[in-house]
Amino acid sequence: MRKLAKDAVYALIVFSIRIEERLMSLMTVAEVAEFLGVQEGRVERLERESLLMSKDKDDAGKPLFDKTAVEKYKEFAERIGGI
Repeated sequence: MRKLAKDAVYALIVFSIRIEERLMSLMTVAEVAEFLGVQEGRVERLERESLLMSKDKDDAGKPLFDKTAVEKYKEFAERIGGI
């Protein structure tokens, strides 16, 4: 019984860490705009046009973007001549 309780606590800790890591890797519209050097409206338009896919939504329904995807988008956009 004690081992089962320890295993449950361990699983909960690992789950919490994974959620925290996932949230830390998500960027808001404002953060993406700053990273890309564009206005927030441009980021919203990129998302609407499916050029930059959001990974989730915040509590207000605003898109959240995966940091790695944003970095890849920036690299690609720079290669083809700009964002």
